[in-house]
Amino acid sequence: MKYGIADTLLNNFNELLAAFDLNKAEVVTVHSNWAEGVVRFLNNPVVSSILIMIGFFGLIAEIKSPGWGVPGTAGLIALTLFFGSSYILELASILEILMFIGGVVLIILEIFVIPGFGIAGISGIILVIVSLFLSLVGSEPFFDMDSISQAIVQLSTSLLGALILIFILAKFLPKTSVFKRFVLSVEEKTEHGFVSRPNSKDLVGAEGIAVTTLRPAGTVEIEGKRIDVVTESEYIEQGKKVRVTEVDGMKIIVRELKK
Repeated sequence: MKYGIADTLLNNFNELLAAFDLNKAEVVTVHSNWAEGVVRFLNNPVVSSILIMIGFFGLIAEIKSPGWGVPGTAGLIALTLFFGSSYILELASILEILMFIGGVVLIILEIFVIPGFGIAGISGIILVIVSLFLSLVGSEPFFDMDSISQAIVQLSTSLLGALILIFILAKFLPKTSVFKRFVLSVEEKTEHGFVSRPNSKDLVGAEGIAVTTLRPAGTVEIEGKRIDVVTESEYIEQGKKVRVTEVDGMKIIVRELKK
């Protein structure tokens, strides 16, 4: 009031009603329900950073290992919770959600359909990161530098946390008794019929049997030896006959023999 910022000082809600001659007005108190409380909780900066970290962890773990498992599912659920709560609060638009879905689809295609890791996977990662960034900065990203700075810090912190988590799990998880129950620890020796990579291209044209499902990576048995291979992008069931079509460096590519 001294500086002309306020006209009067009101001590409580009743004084506010009296100041505007609203003593006889009906006062309706609106309480938030549990769903709104959950959404606000998920959009807490700390919680949203944890969700993004879990999402990064899951996607990185699936990219580094064949197939799709618990880490990828957990990451997908975490990012879905993040985008869902942001959309409800109108922090994320349908554009960011579509970008996120498109990025995940490209990453899944890279994991299951396209051998190696290339343009599809990199494009998918970029789409996911950009969609996360736009959701964090809100509806006016080009006018609020504070939001941009906070979004960069959140993304960087979440990514760093995911990398640290992966490092810790990779270093210490294999030593735990729980991990050893689910992983075969017997060494796969050549004399037992295992070989990961042949030393020549003589295998081109050789035929064998898929001893695991190839999606697209897996193991086949050729001339009594088990060899790690990838398909030309097709899905091959266990027990199907295959033929080696190409040896590209250390990668052996096979195709199913059709009857």
